[in-house]
Amino acid sequence: MNIDFTQKGTIQFIHIKSDIDLYNADRLKKTALELIEKKPEITHVCLDMGGVTFIDSSGMGILIMMFKSIKKCGKMFSFCNIMPNVDRLFEMGQVKDLFLIFNSIDDVH
Repeated sequence: MNIDFTQKGTIQFIHIKSDIDLYNADRLKKTALELIEKKPEITHVCLDMGGVTFIDSSGMGILIMMFKSIKKCGKMFSFCNIMPNVDRLFEMGQVKDLFLIFNSIDDVH
């Protein structure tokens, strides 16, 4: 899994450039949670999904667990740059209304 990070003020962007599946979903969760522990100034974690074309059920489960864990820490959690096929997976999994979704990085606040 290829993951990059950028920070804009108190917003931490996690740029994902691979599918989120059984083989790498747990690494994504661990990376995100370690990041917010190391950077207490972060108030918002946004996953940039522009490089994600597929999410399997394990990946969807990890995203939901990340959402709950990050919210429990008092932080915002969102997504941006979701590809149409991943958007359909969110709709089919009935989780689209659970998540805050922005069209692009520039829209995230």
